Amino acid sequence: MIERCFKLCFRSALHVDSRGTAFYEQGEPVIRSDTLSAAIACQWLQLFPEDEEVLFRSPPYLLSSAFPFYRKQMFLPRPVACSKPAGENPGIQKRLKKAQWLDVPLWQKAANGRDDWVMLKGLRHGGLMTSDAREFPEHTQLWQVESKPRIAVDRGNGGAAEGLIFHFARIHYQSEGGLCFFARLDDQGALSRFEAALRLLGECGIGSDRNSGHGHFAFESCDMPTINSKQAVCLSLFNPDSDDMSEGWLEKAQYLLDRRGGWISGSSWRKADVRMFAEGSCFSRRMRGRMVKVGKHPRYDHPVYRDGRAFMVGGSA
Repeated sequence: MIERCFKLCFRSALHVDSRGTAFYEQGEPVIRSDTLSAAIACQWLQLFPEDEEVLFRSPPYLLSSAFPFYRKQMFLPRPVACSKPAGENPGIQKRLKKAQWLDVPLWQKAANGRDDWVMLKGLRHGGLMTSDAREFPEHTQLWQVESKPRIAVDRGNGGAAEGLIFHFARIHYQSEGGLCFFARLDDQGALSRFEAALRLLGECGIGSDRNSGHGHFAFESCDMPTINSKQAVCLSLFNPDSDDMSEGWLEKAQYLLDRRGGWISGSSWRKADVRMFAEGSCFSRRMRGRMVKVGKHPRYDHPVYRDGRAFMVGGSA
């Protein structure tokens, strides 16, 4: 098993509608693990079509979601189970709720039940909390959201639909930052093919409006940081399989749930909605998760899957 970290440095704006709501006025500043996994699988298939049989049912890689990074700092989702200092006034507690992302040193303190992770002076734009103010200056914004007016297209004649104007959110990342994710790969051969697929994805783009130049990135590979925690914390979306759901599997678990939807690529058919455990969910032991069948492609007549395998750190197997 090979573990790597990949940093995505975006060369253009990004729009990801990972909930599949077609609500273009909003875009997520991160890329969820199922979206990233599917995008890489599609490019992998373009390069290595002989891998089609196993690629979508049991990919030779396991991914976390893609989280913010700035310079040398990587930010992870705040663990659901992390403790809050007792006796704090309501104003401070309200500010603490804004701490969505903790850099690795703070995250490890929070995940291990320590109260000294709280550093309100380190709270930055976008809910990022840093332990090193020198590395992340106070007024730095890692990303900015731009809203562009657009005119809807009449599907009947291909022209502009009169009076139907909507706004399209585009996210621009700071030149010294972007998104990073972790990957576990079966072997060196899988790593080589994975990097080739990721390179092609960067050239083709990820998210909406790729044909207009959105979602293009370059990437760099580095070692995955050492991350320890008492409980098993999920850094990806996670849908349990039958082996995970043994007796008492949710005892002492603290989690959030998320609904995942969307459309089948290259068609107007919707995928079946799936409930997932969200990033930051904490369990007493590590889970495996599964690939979830969410439909069948209407053109190519093959099953469509959503990656619900769990990328977990800490805890016991």
